[in-house]
Amino acid sequence: MLKKVRLELARTPDQPAGRKDQGFVLIAPLSEDGHLDPKDWEEHKQDCRVTQFQGTAEHHHGLLQFTPASEGGLPTWFAIFEDDSVAEGFRFETERFVPGEYVSLAVDEDTALPYTVVSVLPADQPSPHKTHL
Repeated sequence: MLKKVRLELARTPDQPAGRKDQGFVLIAPLSEDGHLDPKDWEEHKQDCRVTQFQGTAEHHHGLLQFTPASEGGLPTWFAIFEDDSVAEGFRFETERFVPGEYVSLAVDEDTALPYTVVSVLPADQPSPHKTHL
């Protein structure tokens, strides 16, 4: 089932309070227990989107992608944005996307940063957050 997942930057050494105005909104297929669902992604991949937001800067829009595990490797979830930048989820295949949990993403091979799962809503439900993503 497609869900709208809002991730906000969690506490880091550079941002000890985190940032509510920096993060991602995913339209992603989640199982009932909050895991990303590769089979559901395959059926709905054209609808699986990612928006990166950061303060007042222009939002970056992209597609959520999945690569199955290769021999000896792990499956990979990542986003490719309109400007060809990439955000890769760190061990997204094992993470639970439920409010209060933490996940990590790295943009363009930079150090992965922690994000808090702030909300999980039906994909077609309007967001209650200021940015309305």
